[in-house]
Amino acid sequence: MMLLAIKRGSLLFLKALLIPLVFIIINLFRGRTTNFLGLAIGLAIVWLVFIGLTYLGVYDRMLRFFSNDSKK
Repeated sequence: MMLLAIKRGSLLFLKALLIPLVFIIINLFRGRTTNFLGLAIGLAIVWLVFIGLTYLGVYDRMLRFFSNDSKK
């Protein structure tokens, strides 16, 4: 069960990772520096949160809620 949560949480994290990646690329093109250590620590924490929420079933409940909401 936990391995499935790690897999699904990681896939969800990779989908959400695109959002901060766009801002990092824009800042690098502007010549601004990025604190990559802070970024790595923050992303690791967010990854663990996604895995925890998936393990607790929050992600499945959200999918069910939004799929039922669209059928009404």
